Amino acid sequence: MADQPVRKLTVTEHDRAWHAIESATGEPDADPGTVLAAVLHALRIEAPTAEDEQAYVLRKRASQAPSKSYEELEAECLAAMADADIASHPSRI
Repeated sequence: MADQPVRKLTVTEHDRAWHAIESATGEPDADPGTVLAAVLHALRIEAPTAEDEQAYVLRKRASQAPSKSYEELEAECLAAMADADIASHPSRI
């Protein structure tokens, strides 16, 4: 099917692309999330989901603090996501 994504970006790839577009736009009202979503759609590439981002943060924190339990890491991750407001990240369009 032509509408199926060819591949899915990793969380790191998506974050780097979002920031590259953000700095390239240079306009105060520019929305890099909209630009990135349109580009990815045109290329048939899927952005990572919020669950992908949460899992990435958990893996990253686990590698940095192996003495913590999964539950402790998950609670920290959810708190960090709330602080950063990842759920309403412009790339969620």
